[in-house]
Amino acid sequence: MIDKKVFIRIVDKMVEQRDKEDAFAKSLEECLCYATHINDNHYLEALLLLLKNTIDPDEWINWFVLDHASYDIGEGEDKITVDTPEKLYDFIVKEYPYEPKMISRELFKEVLELIHKQEKINDRLGKTFENYAESMAIVIQDNYNWALQDAIEHIFDFSDLLSYWLYEDGVELFEGNTKIDISTPDALYEEIAKTFSYNKGIKPLPVKNLNTKTVTEDELFDLMKKQLLKNAGLNGGEK
Repeated sequence: MIDKKVFIRIVDKMVEQRDKEDAFAKSLEECLCYATHINDNHYLEALLLLLKNTIDPDEWINWFVLDHASYDIGEGEDKITVDTPEKLYDFIVKEYPYEPKMISRELFKEVLELIHKQEKINDRLGKTFENYAESMAIVIQDNYNWALQDAIEHIFDFSDLLSYWLYEDGVELFEGNTKIDISTPDALYEEIAKTFSYNKGIKPLPVKNLNTKTVTEDELFDLMKKQLLKNAGLNGGEK
């Protein structure tokens, strides 16, 4: 099973995005004068698909975040209340013994496809707001994506290769003088699977470097926003 702190962070991010989308939909209703809703988020779809096939086969996380009428599980003397991410983690760990296993190539490609779909949607949404607000630096912060990347990193991609491939246009790696091609999804999957196998399905503990500074996701987002504003020549960025 993934670390409890990581699990709680993933669920908290999902709840944050759920609440943010609910608030966004209500704001749109006021602006447009009719009921509206946010279409299914493909980051969320990919995340739930990954969780179902690894740590949460009966989709209790989906139930907890999106689909519960109450937080009670079971009936009578067997009924328990699972109303916090901590309790949810303890319940899943008890009910579903976890055995590390690399995800299938098919699931990997399906997750990639869903990520690309949502990236295109968010890009269109950002450009729409930029045009409407006459702004050059609209950033769509999607906490479902943060949660998805966190899950990917701790469930099977222990070297963050997928993030490197997606967001840094990584097409190759070097092991000493040997160049490793990861320009295709299949090649990327093979390299991630090799690292997973080498570590026996357990994410290695990070090595502390006293010369580096650790930042939170919110701090990282603020840094990214400042850089975008700086590049756009707006006052919010540091010169």
